[in-house]
Amino acid sequence: MRKKLIALTFTFLFLFTGMITNADNLATDQLDKHDADNWFHKNETWGDRLALYFPNRLVDLADIFDVSLGFGPTIRAKLWATRYVALGGGLGGSAKLIKGYNRQYGAGLQSGWDGSFLMLTAANMEMYESTRDVQTYFEHYKGIPSINNSVYNFWKGPKDMFSIGAELAAFVEVDAEVHPFELFDFLAGIFFLDPKGDDFTMQDLQQ
Repeated sequence: MRKKLIALTFTFLFLFTGMITNADNLATDQLDKHDADNWFHKNETWGDRLALYFPNRLVDLADIFDVSLGFGPTIRAKLWATRYVALGGGLGGSAKLIKGYNRQYGAGLQSGWDGSFLMLTAANMEMYESTRDVQTYFEHYKGIPSINNSVYNFWKGPKDMFSIGAELAAFVEVDAEVHPFELFDFLAGIFFLDPKGDDFTMQDLQQ
């Protein structure tokens, strides 16, 4: 019996270590795509940077806070300080006006249910029939939220794994959240740095 327990313990540790390594590798791969060249925009002239300085700072400032408003048969109450520490949940559906993570501006339909208790979450949520700048997604999982989930992709995903926020709904839904890294991105932008790699450039405007 003791040998079986030891074998199971080592098997669990091996699998758990592999899961952590895979998550770390993914995060590293994502960071490699947004290296120091993106921070400085070396292909831009100083004239271009100055011309877009204030527009980029205003957009970076707006990125820090997100608020969405929905209407429909939904009941929800949830708080979170990163998706790893959350409490609450809800169910139902609503039509939403959205200002969301990674510059989502528009509207969409959301339906499903979710529930969280600290690090554990179960979710079956869908965003669909959205306008062009709002991402559609289907979120279905049980357990600890993972950075491997494309919904939480730091650079392109519709949700921020590291945000602080709240949701409250009783037929009228209000979602609000703050993005700490976007605050860092805004402060770095004052000194012409772009950690998030999302500043507008003259090349973007010419496309």
